Amino acid sequence: MLATGEETRVPHATPTLMGLSQELRREICEHLRSKDLANVCLVNKTLHDAAVRALYRNISLKLSDEAGLKRVSNLLSRENPGVDHIQTIRLISPCENNCDRQFRKQMFSAMMYFLNGLPRDQLKCFSWDSAHTWRADLTTLLLKRQRKLKYVEIHPTNHELPCLQQQLEDDPGLFKGIENAESLYFHPKQMCCLDTAKMMLKHAKRVKILKLSNDKLSDEIKQTSTNDEGVVTDPVFTKLFSHFKEPGVDPLRLTSLSFRHVDFEQTKANYAQVMVFENLKRLRLNNCYGPELFLESMMQPERGCTARLEELIIRNHQGDREHQLPQTLDAFLASFKGLKNLQLWLVNPGVLPAPRSITWHGETLETLYVGVRIRPRDPKGNWESYTGPDQLKQLATSLPHLKQLALSIADWPNVMQCQIGLTSSDFDTNILSPLAELPKLQVLNILNWPAVGADCDMPIDAYRALLRRHASAFFGAFKEAQVIAQPTTKPDSLRVLVFGEHKDFENRLDGLNSSDQEPRLPRFVFARGKGKQWWNHTEDEVAALCVWEHQIEDLGVRTDLLKNNFKIRPSWGPEDDW
Repeated sequence: MLATGEETRVPHATPTLMGLSQELRREICEHLRSKDLANVCLVNKTLHDAAVRALYRNISLKLSDEAGLKRVSNLLSRENPGVDHIQTIRLISPCENNCDRQFRKQMFSAMMYFLNGLPRDQLKCFSWDSAHTWRADLTTLLLKRQRKLKYVEIHPTNHELPCLQQQLEDDPGLFKGIENAESLYFHPKQMCCLDTAKMMLKHAKRVKILKLSNDKLSDEIKQTSTNDEGVVTDPVFTKLFSHFKEPGVDPLRLTSLSFRHVDFEQTKANYAQVMVFENLKRLRLNNCYGPELFLESMMQPERGCTARLEELIIRNHQGDREHQLPQTLDAFLASFKGLKNLQLWLVNPGVLPAPRSITWHGETLETLYVGVRIRPRDPKGNWESYTGPDQLKQLATSLPHLKQLALSIADWPNVMQCQIGLTSSDFDTNILSPLAELPKLQVLNILNWPAVGADCDMPIDAYRALLRRHASAFFGAFKEAQVIAQPTTKPDSLRVLVFGEHKDFENRLDGLNSSDQEPRLPRFVFARGKGKQWWNHTEDEVAALCVWEHQIEDLGVRTDLLKNNFKIRPSWGPEDDW
């Protein structure tokens, strides 16, 4: 205070990173998004040096054209300081076996150059997403130069001679590259690939995460499903895991387990004998035969039960056996508590677990995906879920921590009813009010698209525009309903509204223009914002903003429901965090 009585004003200081130590600047950069890190690098050399480590730690390269091959050269340039910080590399290539032969040759030359150019023993994770074009000699080079790998993939590689198995036998030192591996992904195609995978599994002593996909098995493997005594066996299990039955060999104690196209008919005699589930936190069963048999084996006391399981994801197309799943699934869910993420994608009516089995985990459940897609390959296949008002009410009132919810609602209003919640009392009572009981709901995915009049012949752009108004009305109505449902806390949680499922299912919708409709109806994603819907509205009214799926992370909202690979051709990789 001055003598004149005037208040002293301290000029506002703009926050800056320049007054901090370099180590603290680097630590701050670890928490920034990649887009922001790129901008920080452009400020000055000091901030560039602080951000480069976080920027280059996890990188992806797309090798789909000549420009992609040039990126490899630029990445390994001596002028690029980021190459010394690369720990995870994801190489993306849509090139299949029928792509241009000359381009494939150039691509493999670039890969050879890339693996030779990376500093030794630096990579922790390596992923190649085009399984049809990876070669065994590249795997050998990878294992020779990178001996600290934590994540290793074995795809259905092209097995030109000499086979990878033979190279591993001739040079045992290659196993140094996988001794510390914590995550293994096996995608066998030929018997040689199984032999290689077995050798790697025997030498990896610290495995915590295991993925196995059997959808590419050759006839050579399938023909060995019966042994010399006429007993039906699982050739993949026999090759990969039979050594765990030997005396003195410790069973697998995994934290994450992911199976795809695995036959569990003999699971009590094979997989259940070599695994202990007491440490298991994540389980994914993707289109496996007899998943209920595997769940039954997990409930056996001698297998350690599943006291720590936090994530359970089941996707199934085996409709002939699916009716045996509900009873087992109910018993399995009731055998423990603490589930945080439950996602079920099934294909037969009446196979979802009872709502009480889900609410049993109400104190911890944060993500829930429940849907039955009847006739999954039919572009107009129907959905079934917990759509009754009593079921929705039971779920919503028992899941106080739920943040993400995906389900189908058959009675969702027609897209032409833009004033949603104001024109339909049934919608308010049966759908809106129960959902508003969820105080922390941030993401809502309605798996079915709002209907259009069958004779509308509506262009897809007009449909998207109507959906946006539809979403804006729902955001506003949901906010009001939450205040009514919970007047003391008055939550305002919903941030993202999604209509539809993955476009891989080639969905169609009656009423859209047949010539204008996209071959695969995509998801429509809307984020809640503020703005004008009409010229006489105020600027601060609730409004839905059209966003792409990859832009949602910029909103600071987790959307695991959109990354669950519930599609016909799922692709797995280290980005799954499994």
